[in-house]
Amino acid sequence: MILPIDNKWRLAGTSHAWTIEKSRLKKGKKTWEAIKWYGSLESATKALGDLMVRSSEAKTLADALLEVQNVSAKLCQALSPDVQIDRGA
Repeated sequence: MILPIDNKWRLAGTSHAWTIEKSRLKKGKKTWEAIKWYGSLESATKALGDLMVRSSEAKTLADALLEVQNVSAKLCQALSPDVQIDRGA
């Protein structure tokens, strides 16, 4: 299972673990590299959020708090189910 977050990050699940994957260019092609492994989706999501904030351009506490809000919104949007029910006409 692949859960895309944005162009740089995604979460990938197997029968054994969840991984945080980071995109990179390899010989001119976009590839995904697993950088951290977790036992649950919840742990992987929390760790990814922390990683996204820590690797941001924030320079002040106010910047960091704003980045926390932005990252939270991005993760919520990417991981919320998009369910549509077609009841027919």
